[in-house]
Amino acid sequence: MVKMKLDDVTIITKRTLDVKERCIDDELLLMDEQAGTIFNLNSIGAAVWRLLEQPKSPVEIIQVLAAAFPGVAKKQVEKDVYELIGKLNDMGLVFLQAER
Repeated sequence: MVKMKLDDVTIITKRTLDVKERCIDDELLLMDEQAGTIFNLNSIGAAVWRLLEQPKSPVEIIQVLAAAFPGVAKKQVEKDVYELIGKLNDMGLVFLQAER
């Protein structure tokens, strides 16, 4: 998993360009045909993916989701976002770069 500091707003997450999407009910499938991988996102994961239509830092994503889901503890939102971004990064569906 990618290690990111919670307060590091200089890490930017970007989508990989070659990923295709398909929505099925409340889930979103991400398909990287070149790598032959499929990744299934639940509704919260799909929200993160949609937020990444434009490059964002994990901190920005956490702020949006914490505001959208006030009944969920912010620490849980942080954990889930970092875990998801790490998995997406490991699968080559997003990449991370330092903001310039």
